[in-house]
Amino acid sequence: QKSAEDNNNGQQAHLEHGKPANAMMSGRIPPRIASWKPMMSASSVFPLLLSLLLSASQSPCFAIDSNEREDPQDITSIICDGSTGIRPNCEVLLDVPSSCSSESSFCPVVFFLHGGGGTNNGFARTTGVHGEGVIGVYPQGESGWNTGPKKTNQCHWSQFDCPEDPDEGALVANIIEEVRSR
Repeated sequence: QKSAEDNNNGQQAHLEHGKPANAMMSGRIPPRIASWKPMMSASSVFPLLLSLLLSASQSPCFAIDSNEREDPQDITSIICDGSTGIRPNCEVLLDVPSSCSSESSFCPVVFFLHGGGGTNNGFARTTGVHGEGVIGVYPQGESGWNTGPKKTNQCHWSQFDCPEDPDEGALVANIIEEVRSR
C-alpha cells in the first residue's frame, strides 16, 4: 500500500509528463483521454482547471439523454440566456454517448476548452467521446474579463468583482451545475 507521500510524488511525476494527475490516481479515465494535452502552455492556469474539473465533475449520470455521434445537444439557451444574464456569443454543446445515458452508468465529464481566438466548432468530430465513454462539454464563451487580454476588456485582469466583462469562470460553474442536474 502506498503512503500519501508516495502518491504525491507519483502525482507530481505524472503532472510533469503533461497528463492530468487524477488519471493516474483514479484509474477510471481511459488512456486516450488521460494522454490529451492542454492547448495552453504549462504555466497557464487551464491545465490545473481542467484537472480540477475532471475530478470534480465525475459523477453518476441520472438517465441523461444521449445523442448521436457528431450531433451534440445544444444547451446554449439554458446556460447562456439563464440567470447569469444574456451572453450573445456564448454557446454550449453537450455530447453524451449512449453508454452514459443510463441511471447505472458512471461517466467522467470532460470539458474541451479551445485556446484564445479558437472556437468550439469541430470538437464533436474530433474528441472521440463516444468511443471512450465520457461526456464531452464544448463551451464557447464571450470576449472579455478573464478570457485573456483583449481590446474589448472593460475590467483589469485583477478586478475579480468587476461586472462589466463576461466571467468565464461563472460560465463553467453554470455548465457543471446544469450537467449535474440532468
